Amino acid sequence: MIVATGNSDEGKRSLGSEQRHGVDHVVRYGRESCLHERKESEMVMACRISELVLGCREPEVLGRFWCEVLDFVVLDRMDDGSLEIGPREGFGGPQPTIILSRRDEPEKGKPRLHIDVNATDRDQEAELERLLSLGARPADIGQTGHEQWHVLADPEGNEFCLLKAQLDPL
Repeated sequence: MIVATGNSDEGKRSLGSEQRHGVDHVVRYGRESCLHERKESEMVMACRISELVLGCREPEVLGRFWCEVLDFVVLDRMDDGSLEIGPREGFGGPQPTIILSRRDEPEKGKPRLHIDVNATDRDQEAELERLLSLGARPADIGQTGHEQWHVLADPEGNEFCLLKAQLDPL
């Protein structure tokens, strides 16, 4: 049997699992996934997110904003004005870097990806005040007002959410 843990708004919880036909099935957040049977001697390698790419008109402006929000630094400046920002230890660590890719015009359609952030050294309300002071603004995407997260927009209007749970710093 496999037992996994995940985060919820109430904290950590165990996730159910069982084995059927030699394959482990894990139920996570109401969805079922299966982990194919592997021999203990088999090395398992998974992908992980190493970079997020965000198209923007003013990479320097967004770079300053996201560096303050995430305590990141500028890692690289490209000839076209794009920036790479990330943790002080650079690319390849536990956190992905963010490429702020210079675009003259926003891409058509609503982005299918947004960033969720959690405070590490203060509660959600104090972090909300900090983000607003850095230039974030509330974004209305049809929320009811009863959510446990805040939907915000960065200085170029890219939506992101501030979640309730406070996480341990890396």
